[in-house]
Amino acid sequence: MQWTKNLLGDSSAVGDYVEQTSDGGYLVAGEIGIGLHIRLLLVKTNSNGDAVWTKTLGANIHVPTEAFAAHQTADGGYMVGANGALTDREDRNVWLVKLAGQGKLVWQSELSSDVFPYGDATGRAIVQTSDGGYAVTANSTLSDSALILCKTDSLGNRQWLKRYPIDIEWGTYDMFPLHQTSDGGYIIGTRTLLKVDSCGNQQWLRTFDDVVCANSVLQTPDGGYVATGPASDHSNAYLLKVRVDGSPEWIVPRLAGDTESEGYWLEQAADGGFAVAGSYRGPSDRGVACVFRLTSNGIHVWTDSLCIGAAACVRQTGDGGYIVTGSNHVPPPPLYGIHYLFLTKLAPDREP
Repeated sequence: MQWTKNLLGDSSAVGDYVEQTSDGGYLVAGEIGIGLHIRLLLVKTNSNGDAVWTKTLGANIHVPTEAFAAHQTADGGYMVGANGALTDREDRNVWLVKLAGQGKLVWQSELSSDVFPYGDATGRAIVQTSDGGYAVTANSTLSDSALILCKTDSLGNRQWLKRYPIDIEWGTYDMFPLHQTSDGGYIIGTRTLLKVDSCGNQQWLRTFDDVVCANSVLQTPDGGYVATGPASDHSNAYLLKVRVDGSPEWIVPRLAGDTESEGYWLEQAADGGFAVAGSYRGPSDRGVACVFRLTSNGIHVWTDSLCIGAAACVRQTGDGGYIVTGSNHVPPPPLYGIHYLFLTKLAPDREP
């Protein structure tokens, strides 16, 4: 660990996503407690993790209140995928929020107001596509339980939308990660992997006996795919590698060995190996935020324990190290009084 920063609102704060920006700093997205409400939180930091600017959204209804993804865009600004209240009844809507380089609001677009009959939807993942637009995964919770893939142009205007009648694993296992593939299509984490073409047409759907669903998925240089999430017993995180057609190649069924674990985010390192952000069950049944590091063949290299809590996202940085965000529980169980957002920088891997 090179450094760590903690951020706290009036009651709590949680980090959901982090990435390194073009200036060497970091963009962190999550939620923060202000008064009795939860607000969408964006923090831009310098390379040492010190805040350069902070943006919160959600001071009233009809605005986004919870970030599910954020990315720096090709123009140096930022795109945020967010969920927010649609009516006084607190129906949820999916938003795209475009910010300029200093966090100033440029535009925001509601994606689901005319999509779901009951106006209730939850966004899950967003990527900027090769044509400068955006692709978003979501699911409806009132009208049906379909997985949704929505494609927009660069201004957030919807170009097309596809529904997939896939059984959804409710609870914490409904993250629907999204990754644009080398052929212009998309790989989506469902129960368990769904491959579609550039227009959203289904090419194949694969499920696996040993896993429940995928919390994070990406394409590997050989054209195949790798995913992490809960194993079939719901108490362990797996790492699964499949071939280009979705057929299984290998699986690590228990990232923490005999200890219970969770896997939330998957990053491929420059050497071809993998880093997984998650947690494992530590002493006194405490969840310990950690990063699991594995080789390209799924062999364990190291596990770095960070704090009492859970790591939600890990990204490799330009120097070969890692930046991690998530929630730090203070005091520890059984009280769980406060959740801090933590941002931790890890040094590059040591040479063998």
